[in-house]
Amino acid sequence: MRSAARRRATALSLVGLLVLVGCARSPRSQLNSELADREEAIPSCEASGCADEVAALVAALRELPGVVKVLDPQYHPKQITDGAAVSGGLVVETGVECRSLEEDIAELGWRSSVSPLSAVELDCGTPGTDPVQRDAGYAFTPVRPTSEAQLKEWGDRGTLEPRGAGAP
Repeated sequence: MRSAARRRATALSLVGLLVLVGCARSPRSQLNSELADREEAIPSCEASGCADEVAALVAALRELPGVVKVLDPQYHPKQITDGAAVSGGLVVETGVECRSLEEDIAELGWRSSVSPLSAVELDCGTPGTDPVQRDAGYAFTPVRPTSEAQLKEWGDRGTLEPRGAGAP
């Protein structure tokens, strides 16, 4: 009799341990869950083509050090094979590599109200060249923070102020 009670107690302890281990989430999983919650809190702008939201993002991109202008920004809604993205061209000062701007671009994309948004993709050129030639490189950056510290530094989604489709 004692042996059956001991087996039952051991089995219950194992079940409890498995439940506890199964419920514990890795820090990465917790971060991804928090990011998803913050992304879902931003209303979708797909129906309007995200014109005002992209204009606010473009205005912020223009203020990055070394950026001369942003050309042909376009919003691309989520597709079966790709997440939603903003693409275009970026004219940068001679000597500026687009890759050096990627973290700032990612932060601005995260703080924007463009929703949904997975990435920002920009061909980069210097004054007098076509950005499609990519003489200053190419910036492709997911717009999600990659750590709790980065999330704390960047803040919430949707904190860039919309400036309207006709904004300079």
